[in-house]
Amino acid sequence: MNPAAKIVDRAVVAAQAGDLAKFSDASAELATLDAERVGIVQAAVIRALLEELHPTGLTGDHIRDALERCLRASAGWYPEFDVDLLIAIYTGALGMSDPDAAAPASTAGMISAHASIVIADLLTAAGTGSSRYLDAAIAELERGETIELP
Repeated sequence: MNPAAKIVDRAVVAAQAGDLAKFSDASAELATLDAERVGIVQAAVIRALLEELHPTGLTGDHIRDALERCLRASAGWYPEFDVDLLIAIYTGALGMSDPDAAAPASTAGMISAHASIVIADLLTAAGTGSSRYLDAAIAELERGETIELP
């Protein structure tokens, strides 16, 4: 597994366990990486999981249910939980962000931390681990970076 993927995986596992100390450590490590690359990988994982969990299509009710699950699961252990940021992560991962709309005021570290919480929730709902999703997302990112233009 790619080193960055390992850090994302540690954050996800800590989120699933509700372990604030381990989650904070992994999130701090994520914040030292290239935020754009981390965001691309996390968004790809979120999209893949949503597609797998909802093969016949994603509805507003599905998103609402996922937001509520994240809120319930995180409220007891993650004091920095921000619903607006969570919504921005879902809309961004789905390519539905409005570039003219004001984004929540947050750091790249907060964004990647919340994305890790979303991934943890979706993996739990899917009853699976993160390895194949992270590996696929990293491979796709690397393929995109090696395409040569004429």
